[in-house]
Amino acid sequence: MGRTDLQSFSRRWLLRQTIFGLALAGVTTFVLLFNFINHYDLRVGDVSTRNIRASQDITYQSEILTQQAQEQAARQVEPVYTHPDPGIARQQLERLRYVLEFISAVRADAYALTAQQSNWIRSVSELKDLSPSEGNTLLALSDASWRRVQLEARSLLVLIMRQEEIRLGNLTAIGERIPVQVPLDLPQDEANLVAALVQRFVKPNVFYDQEATELRRLQAAEESEPIFRTIRNDESIVREGSVITLLEMELLEQFGLTASERNWREVSLATGLSVGLTLLLGLYLIKLRPTVLFDVRLEGLMLLLLTLSLLLARLLLPAGPLLLYIFPIAALGMLVASTTDSITAIGAVCYVALVGGWINGQSLLVTLLLVVNGMTA
Repeated sequence: MGRTDLQSFSRRWLLRQTIFGLALAGVTTFVLLFNFINHYDLRVGDVSTRNIRASQDITYQSEILTQQAQEQAARQVEPVYTHPDPGIARQQLERLRYVLEFISAVRADAYALTAQQSNWIRSVSELKDLSPSEGNTLLALSDASWRRVQLEARSLLVLIMRQEEIRLGNLTAIGERIPVQVPLDLPQDEANLVAALVQRFVKPNVFYDQEATELRRLQAAEESEPIFRTIRNDESIVREGSVITLLEMELLEQFGLTASERNWREVSLATGLSVGLTLLLGLYLIKLRPTVLFDVRLEGLMLLLLTLSLLLARLLLPAGPLLLYIFPIAALGMLVASTTDSITAIGAVCYVALVGGWINGQSLLVTLLLVVNGMTA
């Protein structure tokens, strides 16, 4: 064979390897991206027109249920309030003293009419809703009784503002309990007046701490355990006539039953994997069994067997664990070994096993099982 003939043969061989390599990579890419299982064009809120059942056992972490559990844990956290502020107690006590001194000055005005005195007292913001009977009692008390009312009002306000955590939410309830805390040795009219005065000067001394509450809720959500769901083979996923919920949509996605568009990342990943596996198989054969690549019939048979095996893998492997064990990868190994040899058969089996593991959830276990099944042939 002359130099020209060798160059011509070399070009034809390289062209054939390129065509066969592209064909195998194309079939592999198709198998990785395409799913023979029915897809359902469903969205949340749609009504299902058929029953959809699980094709295999599956256990997965439900993002929806986990999120619901986290939200529930966060909702159970009680609101966090600041510590009682003693400054507010001092402020209110000082305000009460000022008002009591003002009332004492009004009571001491011998030239003012009772109506004028009542109006002056009601001009104080805290006393504007004082009832007429309470106002009359306040003005009619003797000086000794008024001194007792002032003393008890200041003492009771200090007691309540020190001992109680007063919030906006319980301010009314605390105010309703004030009359029973007035000393029992006071006459009823004086006791009523003490309670009326103190009720108007009790103010919240603790406040909602939004930052601390949100931090505790976030911690409670983070400490919440993830929720896993187990679906059995042939269990109903979606019932005919039911409205698709987020949880059902999540199930459909787990089984790969949603009609989703392929993005460029998926396509690039599948293409890169296909080309990489094809190159590895080619290098394997060139290194160990180059004679296969120089025989067009053997190479064509290899391409045909690999194509059929890959299509069967795409059809059978995702359908359930039982079909994993009856997938005829052993037949592939025997056919390749009988037409070439065991070394070539090992390469073909490993190629299909790697693709099979990828399409079955990128499972290394599936790959190993397929390799073992293929080798036992």
